[in-house]
Amino acid sequence: MSDAAFAEFLLQRPDIKVAQALTRQPIGGGSEDRAEPLNKFGAKPTQVDGYLFASKMEADRWCILKVWQKAKLIHSLTNQHDNRKLHTWRLFEGKRVKGHKQRDIAYVDDFQYVQTDTGLLIVEDIKGHEPRGFKDKAKMFRQLYPDVHFFVNHDIRGWYTPER
Repeated sequence: MSDAAFAEFLLQRPDIKVAQALTRQPIGGGSEDRAEPLNKFGAKPTQVDGYLFASKMEADRWCILKVWQKAKLIHSLTNQHDNRKLHTWRLFEGKRVKGHKQRDIAYVDDFQYVQTDTGLLIVEDIKGHEPRGFKDKAKMFRQLYPDVHFFVNHDIRGWYTPER
């Protein structure tokens, strides 16, 4: 059951008081009877260029990156909505241990692009707040993919500068 379907189910059940806590008004002037689940950090999903970004900050960053691509500061810009497989990085392959299946651990980046002046492939994640476990995933990513430049961006105007 999708998140939207679950939220709709909760709204149809007035006896379930959690429904109001788990849902909010629709985004972008949509239908009044449709509710979207709350994001745990309060981020509001925002639609730009036909993509539904998880937050306004992520959508704003996409707009800035597009301007930079037009100005030829970067090229080959993609986001996780273009090709989810391209933006998914395996950090740990699940296996069976004593009869129990361990799950895969994967990281999905927000954006990928190449800086024109340096030729570096940048894998970027825009963060307002870092969720629990993110720093560990970032460390695993840097260890497994040392040739890829991983950029955790906290400012929508941020520019990646390689560490010396």
